[in-house]
Amino acid sequence: MTATGNRRQSSPRQRQLGAQSRKPRQRRSPSIRTPANRRQRTRPVPARRPKPYSATQLRALAADITALNGQLVDLNRRTTRRIDRLALSGKLPPGQRYRFAEDHRRALQLARQVNEHPESSAPLIALAHLQIRNRKHAEAEGTLLKALALEPLNQELTFDLGELYLSMGKSGQAWDAFQEIIYQKPGQTRFRLAQGRVLEHTGDYAGAMDIYTQVEADFGPSADVNFHQARNLSARGDHGAAVALAREGLVPDPDSAPLTYVRGRAYAALGMLDRAKTDLYDALALDPDLLEVYETLGEIFMETGNYPAAEAAYLKVLRARPGDEGASFALGHAYLMDLKFQQAAEEWDRLAYLTGDQGKVNHWRSQAHYLQSLELSREGQFQSALNARRIALALSGGQTTGWVVPALMGAGAAARTHGDYPRSIDYYHQALDMDPFSADSYLGLSRTYTAMEDHSRARASLLQALALEPDHPGAWAAQERFTRP
Repeated sequence: MTATGNRRQSSPRQRQLGAQSRKPRQRRSPSIRTPANRRQRTRPVPARRPKPYSATQLRALAADITALNGQLVDLNRRTTRRIDRLALSGKLPPGQRYRFAEDHRRALQLARQVNEHPESSAPLIALAHLQIRNRKHAEAEGTLLKALALEPLNQELTFDLGELYLSMGKSGQAWDAFQEIIYQKPGQTRFRLAQGRVLEHTGDYAGAMDIYTQVEADFGPSADVNFHQARNLSARGDHGAAVALAREGLVPDPDSAPLTYVRGRAYAALGMLDRAKTDLYDALALDPDLLEVYETLGEIFMETGNYPAAEAAYLKVLRARPGDEGASFALGHAYLMDLKFQQAAEEWDRLAYLTGDQGKVNHWRSQAHYLQSLELSREGQFQSALNARRIALALSGGQTTGWVVPALMGAGAAARTHGDYPRSIDYYHQALDMDPFSADSYLGLSRTYTAMEDHSRARASLLQALALEPDHPGAWAAQERFTRP
C-alpha cells in the first residue's frame, strides 16, 4: 500500500465544514459591549497655553482691526451710494417717483380701488388729486378724463382739468375747459377769473385785466376780483398800483387773506421788507394753508441771508405740494447758501429723479457735490471726497472750467455771511488757484477782508481786481467806499 492509500479519505461534508472553519472571523459591532471591546481609559492631554503676545504684536493686531473696520465702513458707504444712484437714475418704475413713501402707498391703494370698482368715480378723483399734488401731470390728466367719463356734468372735475392744463402750459385746452363751465353756469365769476389767468399765462396781461374789469362791471366789486387785478398789476411791474388797489379792496373786506398776501408781495418787490413780512404773517394768520405766502417769505429770507428760515418756508411748501419743482430748487439753493452742501446735493438729486429732467439741475448738482467733496476732504474723509468729486465731474460732463470757480465764489460768499472768515478766504483762494485772472474772486476776497476789518489786505485785493478788469462796476463801487472820507 502506498502512503497516499493509507490516508483517510474525507467526505464532501467534512471538506465543506473545514472550509467554513478556515474563514476569517468577522469583527463584532463596536456597539455591542463585550469584555474584549471595552473602552480603554486614556490619560487627558494637558492643554497647551498660548504664548502671550508682545506689545508690538498687539499694536499690529489693533492696527489691522482698525483698518478692517475702516474698510467695512467704507464698503457700507459705497454700497449705500450705489443704491442711491440706482434709485436716482430713473431705473425704478415711474409710479414710485414720489417724494414721500406714504404718497406712493396711497397711490397703489387707490389704483387697486379703481380696478376693483371701475364704476365709481370717487377713487379716480382721489387718485387724480394725489397725482396733481405730486405734479404728475400726464398721469393726472388721464385719471381726470376717466372720472369725467363717469360724471360728465361734474363742473368741479372740469375746473380741476382746466387748472391742470394751465399747469401743463396747455393754455388753449385750459381756456376751453373753463369756457365749458361758463356755458353751463355763466354767473360763476370764479371760472371767468380763471380765464383771465389763462391769458396772463400767455403774457397777455392787458387782455386779462379786461376780463377782470368786465367781471367787476357785471357782478360788482369783490375781494376775488381785486386780488386778481392787484396780482396782474404786480406781475406787470406796477407794484405801487398793486399796493393801492389791494389797500382799497381791504377796506370792505379786511379779513381777505389773498388780498393781504398780494399787498405783502408787492411791498417785497418795492423793497419794503418790514411791511411785506407784516402783511405776509397777517395773511398766514387768516389762512395758514395759503402756500404762496411761504414761497414769498422764502424769497425774502434768501434775500436777507436768513437761510434757515428760508429752508423752513420751502419745506412747508413741499410738505403740502411734494412735486413743486420751484420750491425744491429753491430749497437746494438755500441749503447751498447755508453751507449744507450734502443736503443741497441730496435735494437736487431728488428733484432730478422725481422730475426725470436732469438737464436743468445738473449744473447746480455738480456744484453741490464738488463743494461737498471739499468739506469731506477737510474732515479727512478722503475716499468719500473722491467719490463726491467723481459724481460732480460726471454730472458736468467732465468739464470744470465753467462751474467750479463760480461754485467756490458762492461758497466764499456764503461763509462770509455766516461770519466764518477763514473758510471764506480759503474758498476764494481755491477759486484763484483754478482761475488766477478772476476779478470777481479778488473782489469777493476783498469783501471778506473788509468784513474782518483788515483794510490793508482788502485794498490790495481790490486793486488786484481792478488791475485785471479796470471797468469792473463792483470793484469801482468798493473803491469809492475806500476813498470816501
